[in-house]
Amino acid sequence: MAYKELIGSFDEVRNYIREFFIYGIKKRSDFSDKSGRTYDNRRRKIESWLDGYMSFQQSASGKAQIISVDSREVVHNPLYKAFKTKNFSDYDILLHFCILDMLAGGKELAFRNIAGELQEYGFSGEENVINERTIRLKLQEYEKLGILNVRTEGKKKQYYSLSADAVDLVSWQDAIEFFSETEPMGIVGSFLLDRKELAGCPSSFWYKHHYMLHAIDSEIVEAILEGITEKKYLELVAIGKKQQERKIKLYPIKLYVSMRNGREYVLGHVSGAAGLDFIRVDRIKKVKTGIRCDEYQKFENEYQANKSYLWGVSSGSAKDITHIEMTVRAAEGEEFIVRRLEREKRNGHVYKITDQQYKYVVDTYDAMELMPWIRTFMGRIEKLESSNPQLKKKFDQDMEQLYSMYFGEAQNDIS
Repeated sequence: MAYKELIGSFDEVRNYIREFFIYGIKKRSDFSDKSGRTYDNRRRKIESWLDGYMSFQQSASGKAQIISVDSREVVHNPLYKAFKTKNFSDYDILLHFCILDMLAGGKELAFRNIAGELQEYGFSGEENVINERTIRLKLQEYEKLGILNVRTEGKKKQYYSLSADAVDLVSWQDAIEFFSETEPMGIVGSFLLDRKELAGCPSSFWYKHHYMLHAIDSEIVEAILEGITEKKYLELVAIGKKQQERKIKLYPIKLYVSMRNGREYVLGHVSGAAGLDFIRVDRIKKVKTGIRCDEYQKFENEYQANKSYLWGVSSGSAKDITHIEMTVRAAEGEEFIVRRLEREKRNGHVYKITDQQYKYVVDTYDAMELMPWIRTFMGRIEKLESSNPQLKKKFDQDMEQLYSMYFGEAQNDIS
């Protein structure tokens, strides 16, 4: 049976793209939950969208399909293409263009007039394919999407018209380009770039670090942002470390995006648990918004009281807070070191000790989360102190390995 390039539900496609892109090592036999034919159909479907980005790795155990993208050579995120293959029926597409055509030119028509004109386009209700209910649902869908405006006259009579579109997209091109490649909901910008005013226009941007993985989680992020905005609970199905599914009721407070790898996390309060928790967005399989949270102010106050102790994605309680002090050297003419401290610190404060010494002081839940950042100042750190002895121990071990790497046995003479 022939496969279709279009999709109805995005959930399965997201999982396959994630397996290919993030892990890139799975072979046909590893997808044991699906038949071989299902795997082949999904693979061919993804290949049809991502032509030029698919490759494979051959090993003794078989061939593994991967998505391979050089971010230095790609201006637009290719993973957005997966959202532009939505499945639709012949009647969906006919209704779309017919409705837009009859309302063109600033017309405003009542529902009865629209249903009547559709008969002239060749839609017949005799076969009960396009009936009044179908037309009404399509109009309501377009109203929700913002394509149509509706004006109610009396109790029931409704008049429909096209929404005004007076935005000069060309003048916003650079902003749309940048938004589409850097923001969690960049898919919106990608669709705008497909408009005829911008299609084919050269981009002003190239990216040294181009994080693309967030694209396939756009639907999940949209639901998270809806929950944050409307103060609603989220009902999640998340995948644990051992691949088991668990259902979570979460009040979302903030969406965090890692500056190191572009990975997204939602911070919120899990129903029935104490304190705040981070959940990786790419671990969320399904999500839907639930009821409004009556205790939202309590949870948001809790976040405000604790956010100054958050460095990465570790949360905790007062007993978990660790104190850290790092003294660095910045000689005359090296003010850029001080500016870097001020710019990159997420919490805490920078103090000037002497003309060439500055101290960074912070209290945080997980001291070890700072270690990758602390290492970037190696060679300038004159003193590192922490109430967590493991941090200082780890730093000293790193220094010993560094000396060993460059000087070998001579490190003993240096010390």
